[in-house]
Amino acid sequence: MKAPFKTFGDDAQPPPSISEDWTDMSTAHPGLASAIDSNANLPVVCPISLTARQARIAATAVDQMRFNGTTTIQKIATLTGTSHTTAGILLKQLANFGLVHTDSVAKSQGGRPARNLAISPKAGLVIGIDLRSNDLIIAAMTLAGNVITCQRAPITRSNANQRLEQLCSIIEDFTRPLIKSYGPLCAIGMSTTGIITPTGRVDRSDQVPVFDNFPLGHHLRMRFGVNVRIENDINCAAWGEFATRTQNGTLESNDDLLFVDLVEGLNTGLIMNGQLHRGRTYNAGEIMDALPWHEQSDKPTRKQMLTDIVGPLALVVDPSTVVVSLPINSSFSAQQLRQELSRTLPQGAPALNVEASLHGPCAPTVGALALALEQADKRILAAHTTTYAPTSCAQLVPACQIPNPKERS
Repeated sequence: MKAPFKTFGDDAQPPPSISEDWTDMSTAHPGLASAIDSNANLPVVCPISLTARQARIAATAVDQMRFNGTTTIQKIATLTGTSHTTAGILLKQLANFGLVHTDSVAKSQGGRPARNLAISPKAGLVIGIDLRSNDLIIAAMTLAGNVITCQRAPITRSNANQRLEQLCSIIEDFTRPLIKSYGPLCAIGMSTTGIITPTGRVDRSDQVPVFDNFPLGHHLRMRFGVNVRIENDINCAAWGEFATRTQNGTLESNDDLLFVDLVEGLNTGLIMNGQLHRGRTYNAGEIMDALPWHEQSDKPTRKQMLTDIVGPLALVVDPSTVVVSLPINSSFSAQQLRQELSRTLPQGAPALNVEASLHGPCAPTVGALALALEQADKRILAAHTTTYAPTSCAQLVPACQIPNPKERS
């Protein structure tokens, strides 16, 4: 019998005294402080003990290193309004814990040369999963936001406990060989079918009924000892599209986005004021349940759905951007999508900003990875960082292709 779950690292404390001496930090640290979780037998990350003010400064540093590759002590001091010494001591503390390392040293201009600091390549990793009906996509990403690898694996749907055990085994087998090179497991993000509560319980799953009212998030947290975030697959896809657009500057962090999935039927996800909108009963976006042709064979064409349903819905929400996901072999272009939806607008109304999906079938996995990275930052720093979408997403494409769209959970 497995030992009871314990939370490791909650009492972790920084070294008793930390100077600003970086002479021993010229090479990458072996990785963040970690402990072996007794249930999964995997190294998991320990939190860093920081005050609220230190956590905010650390979050700024992490944002700078993710978005720009490197940062300097002076840059963080300027951005956070702290002294060079205060910023230097905090960044050295992050280095001692294995989160930060010296990437390079700038040429001296007459004083102490500036160190270019980066997130350590061995700081740790996060896992993103798109759990579908009969299979799953599992991807790993560094804390710097770089995709490491991605695989597809079959999974049963006949029994809840067997499905859970198989899922956990896949995660363990996938993660274990990566830890030596990239550091401990820091968080898990997951996309799956159904109505999902904020705790990760599957309230209802039409595609996998054995998971109805199943506390999936609780089981994964107990098994792996890290933060776990689970969202509905369409919501995850919406978050992946939103995160990428905020990262590349086409959307602001507080913008709205309406995601429309027309791959199989009609499904929607909504980002409002930069946050996923689940609704009071976590049922927001489940528009298929209310359509009269939900269970009929004579469903309208995608063109009809765009003009008759998506158009009026976009008018009600009035988002910054409407993102439409279509089958890979669809002949629709972004320009045609805009033309079709423009037919629904009142005369003189501003045009809708309609775009094709950037990630297609990979969008739920991209969203799961972005959510996992947020959860890792919350555990390590106890701070909120800027939403960051994974880079190197091309590595996800081979595993994410769906031969038959009906296979999606």
